[in-house]
Amino acid sequence: MKLILRTGPRELNIFDVDAIPIIHGPTSKCRKSTAWYDNARHIEGLSLQTTQDKTDHRDRRRIWDRGFNAKALRDYEPRINRHARFLLDRLREQASEPSVRISNWINFYSFDVMGDIGFNRSFGMLEKGKEDDMIKAVHDSMSFFTVLSHIPWGMALALRTSFGVKELLDFFEWVHNVLVERKKVGPCLLNVRCYIL
Repeated sequence: MKLILRTGPRELNIFDVDAIPIIHGPTSKCRKSTAWYDNARHIEGLSLQTTQDKTDHRDRRRIWDRGFNAKALRDYEPRINRHARFLLDRLREQASEPSVRISNWINFYSFDVMGDIGFNRSFGMLEKGKEDDMIKAVHDSMSFFTVLSHIPWGMALALRTSFGVKELLDFFEWVHNVLVERKKVGPCLLNVRCYIL
């Protein structure tokens, strides 16, 4: 199904898989909306995903791409396998239970892997069998964030006053501190140069 809806005087919502490379591809003439992407600029700066400058995006993307090439992925494999074995062990332990919420365990696994590879520290959720406090805070803040993301001025106001998004702002601060600490240790995030925002 292909659908284009006008949602504002200069805004379209496009529902067409064939439009993805045209809109988001490297040769696209489309620009990211300042109304949405500028909301978090004052917090920690712009990320790879939120930068609107195509040259900045290309330079950052080139660096990140090295973290996902075949050699880098092979280097991550033992770490991922360690978490996968731990997940299987935990699921075996849960096998005698009348029911197991598998989505929780997959979530724990995913965040432990992301923490290990991205921050060089696991969140330990598989080990604890529950959500890490920092991840819980982010999830708790998402309902408010989801509503306000459709109201750019509301999101800007919430992020500047921390009304309803304190947990999310705490997470941003935690990530910043972990990355600063990680940069001191040695080769940085995904074995490439760090951008401390």
